[in-house]
Amino acid sequence: MIPDFAGQTVHDMQIDGCLRVWTEEDWEFDLNGDTYLTNARLGTVRVENEQYRDDLPDELVDLVGQQISSVLVSEQGDLAISIGDTQLSTRAGADHEAWEIGGPKGVLIVCKPGGHLAIWGPRI
Repeated sequence: MIPDFAGQTVHDMQIDGCLRVWTEEDWEFDLNGDTYLTNARLGTVRVENEQYRDDLPDELVDLVGQQISSVLVSEQGDLAISIGDTQLSTRAGADHEAWEIGGPKGVLIVCKPGGHLAIWGPRI
C-alpha cells in the first residue's frame, strides 16, 4: 500500500501552511495536520506549520541530507516518518486531509478525513 522509502534521502523541506518534505527520488510528503518532531535531544515538540516561513527551525534543517529509515501508516491513518534519529508524525484528522504523499508517475496517497486512505496511480 505505502511504498518502501527506506534509504531515500531528504532533499529539501519547506513550511508554507503545511510541512513539505521532498526526497531526491522525487517524492513529496505534505504534512497538513498537527505535526510533531520526536528525538532523544528534544523529546516531542510541535512543528509550527500553519504559516509560511522563510527559514526552517534548526531541528528540521538538521534532517535535510539524511536518509529515511521508514515510513509507517497506522490502521487509524496516522503517519510516522523516521529520518536518522528523528521521527516526524502527523495524526489523521476527523474533518480534514491530514497528510499526502505524491510521487513519480502521478502516484498520490491522501489521508482523508477519518484516516481513510485514497490511493491513485501510477500513471503510464
